[in-house]
Formats: sequence, C-alpha cells, structure tokens
Amino acid sequence: TENFAHAQLETLVQLSASGSNRNYFRFMEQEKSIIVTYNENVAENEAFFYMTAHFSAKKIPVPTLYCIDKSRKIYAQNDLGSTELLKFQLAKTVQTKTYYQKTLDALIAIQIDGNEGFDYSKCYDFDRFDANVILHDLYYFKNYFLDLLDIHYSKKNLLEEFNQLSQKLVAMPLQKFMFRDFQARNVMIFDQKAYLIDYQGGMKGPVQYDLVSLLWQAKANLNDSEKQEYYNYYLQHLQQKLNIDIDLNSFEEGYHLCLII
Repeated sequence: TENFAHAQLETLVQLSASGSNRNYFRFMEQEKSIIVTYNENVAENEAFFYMTAHFSAKKIPVPTLYCIDKSRKIYAQNDLGSTELLKFQLAKTVQTKTYYQKTLDALIAIQIDGNEGFDYSKCYDFDRFDANVILHDLYYFKNYFLDLLDIHYSKKNLLEEFNQLSQKLVAMPLQKFMFRDFQARNVMIFDQKAYLIDYQGGMKGPVQYDLVSLLWQAKANLNDSEKQEYYNYYLQHLQQKLNIDIDLNSFEEGYHLCLII
C-alpha cells in the first residue's frame, strides 16, 4: 500500500463474491479501474495464474493478469465491468443472440486452442473428468436430493446406472479442455466482446459438458428454440474449427449423457 496515495486507497470497493471463497475489490489507479482478488487457496490461485497465462498467449478472451503478490494470495487484473451474459439473457435485448454466439465462439476457442500445449498437471484438484469426478457428482445427487427427500429407489439399480454413465462419459471422443462451470454468469460482456472468467476449476473432459452447462443453466431459462439454435451454431463452428466431420449421432448421444449428469 505504500506505493499508492491515500486517495487511491479510498477508492477500494468490495464486490459481490458470487458464492465463491474469493474476495473481489474494485480499485482506481491513475484513472484506470483494476480488480484486486484475495484468495487464501493458493493452489486454486496457481491454477488460475497458469491458465490465464496460457489462454492469453493463445489470444483467448480472458482477463489480463497485471501482477501477483509474493504471498500468491493477492492478484490484480483488468476490470471487465459488471455486465454478465446472464443480464442480457434475462433482459432479452436485441443483442442477446449476438452475445451468445460470441460466447460460443470463445468456448470453442478455450476448448480447442486452449487444449493445445496445455499442461493438465497444473489443474486445481482434478486434471481430468474421470470416473471419480463423475461419480462424485452423481453421489451428490443421491445424497442431497434422493436421500434428503426420502425418495424410494433401488440402490442396486441406481449404482449400476451410475457406473454405466461414468464409463460411457470417460470413453466419449472429443476430450478437450473442459471449463467445468460454463454458465452465463461466468461470461462478462465488455467492449462488445465476450470474456471468460472463473475457469480455474477446468480439466480435460468432453466438450459437450460445457455446452450443456450453458444452454441448460436454470436461471438463464433458454427456451427449446434458443437451445436448438445455439446447439446448431456451436456444432457448425466446432466442425469448422476442427476441420473434420463430426459424427452427429455420437455427438448428440454424448450431449444427452452430459445433460443427465
């Protein structure tokens, strides 16, 4: 703090944490707005630092990381404003469709370009959407939905289905960088561009998972027509990016498997 005037420090304003353990602050420095983050979880921070540097080098639209404190618990990045993609969807503006398309373009970039040369040992917690991660999600459903509501079910049949689902998902083709939490709140619309944030929980996994996360986000409440339109847009541009003909039936099967998860 000795590097800044008292008047600058008074501009520090805490922002909503949006359900995470990270603390965000907006700070003015020489008439430029900066986002300062404080997070005790150094391992999570290190994943974010690595991914941000990697994606930035690939020209993927992510925040610019300005500096990192020696504690590795505090870092500063550029301010992408406060307008999430979700706000456009809820308001149903004339720009909503355009921004969803830009978001899907950014998703394809982080999945395909981001996967190239990515060191998955740098991931936080898990490096791959493997059977352990999948079963963890499925047991979360069992423990905090079925069991809490006292819904009767066959434990044997359910566990067999869990294992079948995990085996099918692990074997799916098109395993690239998986954002893991790709929702409209993690897309910032700034300067008419779509920027991706909060990707530090990413790992290797099926590309359909992120598409499902975006199109079926409960709060966004996309209708069937919108989901189909964005699904088609994504698939068309993914094929162009990969320069291959994707097996449409196989892709759709994987999409519905991810939807079940």
